[in-house]
Amino acid sequence: MRGHQESHIDVEGDGCYSNPLYSGIGKTPFQPATQSCYVVVENMTDKKLVINLVTKNKLCSHGKDHSNENITNKNCKCTQNLQMVESIGNEHEVQVRVYPNCTCTVRVLKLGPKELERTKLGTNTQKSECVNRIIRRSLPRSNTFSKNFQGRANSAVSSANHGPGESVMALCLSVGAPVTAGSKVHTHLQQEQKNYENHKQYKKLSKYMKNRKQKAKAKFELYSKNQEVNKYEKGMLLKSQKKYSTKTGRHSKR
Repeated sequence: MRGHQESHIDVEGDGCYSNPLYSGIGKTPFQPATQSCYVVVENMTDKKLVINLVTKNKLCSHGKDHSNENITNKNCKCTQNLQMVESIGNEHEVQVRVYPNCTCTVRVLKLGPKELERTKLGTNTQKSECVNRIIRRSLPRSNTFSKNFQGRANSAVSSANHGPGESVMALCLSVGAPVTAGSKVHTHLQQEQKNYENHKQYKKLSKYMKNRKQKAKAKFELYSKNQEVNKYEKGMLLKSQKKYSTKTGRHSKR
């Protein structure tokens, strides 16, 4: 409200990259990742909506090389907004951009046995990590989207905030092609949205979360037990004893 101090909002953020930053150390020039997404999620409501998205792209949609040009003053109207020589893994720079009025306080926290056990079993995840997995479905690492990278990332965030059905109808309305009410497409999108909401509510039930944790614990126990019994090491299999003749002119005929 006007005249009052700004409300305090708890947020969390996380980034994802087109390739792991550590995969090409010493093998490729610069960093192996050429595209990145950094999402900011609010922690004040149960929906945990994405309130900001920052995309970084080192690829030109026209296939040109802008290594020696200033990104802000380049003549090419492409999707590249980060020079190849710049660090794409500098999340501090992105955080300064997305948190202009952020004030941080330092607290010393210690992980107890319960939290360490949850971390071990992989049963504690953050909403920002969930959004990054949704983005990865729209931007798989096996493909390179130099032209529509930013659009696909924003579409994934819209689906994470509003659901698949509502997101598609909103996107169609924004481009001037609204979905006709009562049509088969409208009915299908409504049913898809309903299934999404029901599944989302089901995953919040304590029964579902308890069963999920028990299954994860049982799998880890089975893995530990099987790992102790089957102590396989690389090179244990016998090498092939079949020898091939290297002399020229000797070919088997059938």
